[in-house]
Amino acid sequence: MSIYYFQYFYAVYCDKPNHRGKYKATEITNMIRISIFLVLGIFSSIPYTFTAALEVTDTALSLFSTITDLFETSTENDDYQELTRQLSDFKHILNSGLSSLILRLEKSTFQNALTGYVNTIDSCETDYLNYVTGPSDASMKNILKCSSIMESVRPLGKFLSGKTILDELLLFDLYKNNDGICNGSAMESIYKTLFADYVIGCTVATLIEMLENGANTKLYANECKDIMYTIMDYVKSLYRKCASMSCRNFHFSVETLFRNGQISSSSGLHKVLTDMYPWFNFLVFKLLKGGKVTTSGNFFIGQDGDHWNNGYQYDILFFDANLEITSEKTMYSLIIEIHDQFYKDSYFGNSTMRESLEILPFRTFRGFATVNNEFCTNHSHLGEPPYRLSGISKSSGRRNIGTSTIFLFIFLSVLYNLTFLEYIPPFYLEDVGCNLCPYFLR
Repeated sequence: MSIYYFQYFYAVYCDKPNHRGKYKATEITNMIRISIFLVLGIFSSIPYTFTAALEVTDTALSLFSTITDLFETSTENDDYQELTRQLSDFKHILNSGLSSLILRLEKSTFQNALTGYVNTIDSCETDYLNYVTGPSDASMKNILKCSSIMESVRPLGKFLSGKTILDELLLFDLYKNNDGICNGSAMESIYKTLFADYVIGCTVATLIEMLENGANTKLYANECKDIMYTIMDYVKSLYRKCASMSCRNFHFSVETLFRNGQISSSSGLHKVLTDMYPWFNFLVFKLLKGGKVTTSGNFFIGQDGDHWNNGYQYDILFFDANLEITSEKTMYSLIIEIHDQFYKDSYFGNSTMRESLEILPFRTFRGFATVNNEFCTNHSHLGEPPYRLSGISKSSGRRNIGTSTIFLFIFLSVLYNLTFLEYIPPFYLEDVGCNLCPYFLR
């Protein structure tokens, strides 16, 4: 059988039984907490929890998903008031970058057009909030003046979903350098701002449609929902291209952060990297001098190191932001080992891994994914020697010790009081098969 079968079999069946119940109980507790949060957030205390949810959203894609779900809930309940209010508040705390976007546009006609779209939506947003908080003949008259607001909403939807307006450049071609490298933080900022404007415009248009044609008329709401999903699909596609291009200069960009003194902790580095590269997830390790992060398993992952600050070394593992690494066993496994003497701390963001000190003197982290990563795992795309390919491939040459050789090591280790075992990397022991997992891989 192939080594991949053994890895999968080990990932599913070869863990200590007494840990299994512990982690499942923890996961169930977390799911209950998340469910309670969502129920409370949507149905009982929207003004508070909705703002909080938006403030802690890491990327534009997750924000879009949250807003789209809440827009659908608002459509079902015929109530957009809280959604609009919270989007309005959230938009004002964003560093929108709208002014810099206007300056990037080459044609003054398009600058004026985009400014006009946003200003129209902002003006109608005020009329909308005035009407829903204090319905009157006067406030209804003002909101009905916005009956043509879809003429401003639709162009924003086109722009956000990768189409051109007035023959101007595509929106995010404006945020790439001459080498095609994307400016992730700028793209995230302007995307969040324009998406918030788009959804606010949709809520205004939907209310006006209901006032003019009755509560059961939701043509604009359905149109907007379709466009929101189109925007999300486009951003995923765009970010995939950005991720591939980012592999080329990742090490140099991170090194610049350290030279400029912007990094002081593993969590701080994680936040900066997530802002710069919203298309990646990160696992960040802070080590003492002489430390080394070693990876094994069949999950491919990008790895970058040799970054120093105040006597500490930082190693970074990164992978597709659309993938999740969790402690739940599944097809693809990632095992990380660090000698405990050199380990300082780590930060994984939303990823969860099982941490243990069972293979002394090493600290071990185990995580799993349902889909493998394909970004930054090809040597031809990597910057310089600090980049390393982590994971297993047919051409990697990594698993060049045969099973018989491993059995020889094990035999000699037993013969000499197990002293040789510390020289056998864990991923070689996986080749032996699962019958030996309980003894050599726990």
